[in-house]
Amino acid sequence: MDNILHLHLTETQWVSFITLMVLGLPVTAYILRKCLIIFNEEAPSFKKSMLIVPVVALGAYVAFDILSYLILLAIRDSQTIQRTPYGQPGFGFAQWLTTALPIKWAVVSFVPFIRFTLILIVVAIAGILQVLFLTIPFRKAIFIFALQWAANLFALFIISNMIHFISDILGHSSITHIDINAIHKKYEEIANNPKSDEIVKETNETVKTSLQRLHERTDPMLKDLKENLKPITDRLPAPINQFLDSGGWWLVIGLLTVIFFFWARSIWKKIKRSFRKGNPNKKKRLLSSEQWKAGALFEDLAKMTPPMNLPGKERVTVKGIPSRIYLIILAKAGGSGPDLHEEQSEAILDYILPGLGDISSRDYPRVRIWEPQYSPEGFTQLFLQNIRVPEPKGTKSNWIVANGTVKMGRDKIYLGMAFFADEPNLIRNIPVVNDQWLDVLRIETAGNR
Repeated sequence: MDNILHLHLTETQWVSFITLMVLGLPVTAYILRKCLIIFNEEAPSFKKSMLIVPVVALGAYVAFDILSYLILLAIRDSQTIQRTPYGQPGFGFAQWLTTALPIKWAVVSFVPFIRFTLILIVVAIAGILQVLFLTIPFRKAIFIFALQWAANLFALFIISNMIHFISDILGHSSITHIDINAIHKKYEEIANNPKSDEIVKETNETVKTSLQRLHERTDPMLKDLKENLKPITDRLPAPINQFLDSGGWWLVIGLLTVIFFFWARSIWKKIKRSFRKGNPNKKKRLLSSEQWKAGALFEDLAKMTPPMNLPGKERVTVKGIPSRIYLIILAKAGGSGPDLHEEQSEAILDYILPGLGDISSRDYPRVRIWEPQYSPEGFTQLFLQNIRVPEPKGTKSNWIVANGTVKMGRDKIYLGMAFFADEPNLIRNIPVVNDQWLDVLRIETAGNR
């Protein structure tokens, strides 16, 4: 197999590559911390950031390699692929791992639109890894990953050029001298074949054949499922049954798989908590006390980053003043009931004021989950002592903080919020009594005021 397909680096180029990684890692860790601050999320330590960046990058790269290799296997019967080394029986996943990235991209591009779907899947996987390491909402993780790696690539480009410049001065050849153009020229008949329409048609037929084989293998299992659920599906409207028979069953199975994954994840967390020694509620109270003393609950509003986007047509008003949501604090009332998660904040806001969750999603507020509190007075005291308004008392400020209780059926939640109003005011702090959030918050449409 031609060596030009693979990245066989010289000793000097390996030194350049390692130097790039060593110099780039602290920079990318710094960028990750800054991106989290932009989205009002708590940044991990610099040491932890230096671990998160390469792990997430490696996970995304391996995911891309695995998915792109599966695409290669699906189109390997194509005559076009058969004329290249990738269609040979001896070409396996180990060789694919070391194949130059432009070649992988060219091979994946044979199937129309698949490369864009592949990128979306890889970004989603990277977002899941960000969620696991940073405990942030998935939607924020996606935006943070995109912003972070846009800045990372620019920073690594600058560092790479610096290494290249220094290498030229020293008379060495750096990694930037890898001749990518030679790779493209050698196989340009593959990527720029004049019979591209025939290639696309042939590739589509190959993919259809592979999917048909997969369908034949799974059809018996799906048939048994349909028979077992027939008493239920017979009662469904005809359009729904037509949708299920035309492939909708796979969508249903996929959704059920996702639901099962999150259910199993929550059960696993409960099992781990059940094996903890001692009273878990007592441990939580002690942890909350220690965090309070250590200042881990402290929030300085002066350091909050403004939202990146403009407010929407609908605005939340606090005592009639249009405002943006910067901070949300949630805490369970007592030690019983299900645990709270950051993703629930929008649903809770929609509960106290329909539409407030959508407004919050545009403002990207920082969401913090505090340990359970055992009285509204205790939560109010903790909230007011740890949320710092930069302006002195008695002076006008754009900041307004509000806190109170939210009753959702049998469950009770303590909620604290920090707003940045469009105009300075003397309101400063609003205690919400008896769950009367509608006396404080309203949603108004721009132009109706």
